[in-house]
Amino acid sequence: MRTSLQFMLESLEYRVETFADGDDLMRVIGVLQPDCLIFDVHLPRETGFDLLGRIAGRRPPPPAIFVTGHLDAEAERGARAARAVALLEKPFRDEDLIAALDRALAPR
Repeated sequence: MRTSLQFMLESLEYRVETFADGDDLMRVIGVLQPDCLIFDVHLPRETGFDLLGRIAGRRPPPPAIFVTGHLDAEAERGARAARAVALLEKPFRDEDLIAALDRALAPR
């Protein structure tokens, strides 16, 4: 999933960095200046919501988009609490992700 998203977004000329897990991201988040983060809700050792919370503990996080293989009330509550730009259920259409990115990257 991560590789396919990277390929699709890079083909649209987005600059993309991917990470195998939350710890890899946390090691470099202090030097990155991401405009948007895309998280899977279910990561190997934590949820995407938990990871966003860890980032928020260090710095104001950029807008976030979450994807999940199982859309349920818990995921919806987590996305609302995280003030997510979008919560997309897999498989999602490329157009839906692009629309969410457009919202996340729109001038505020």
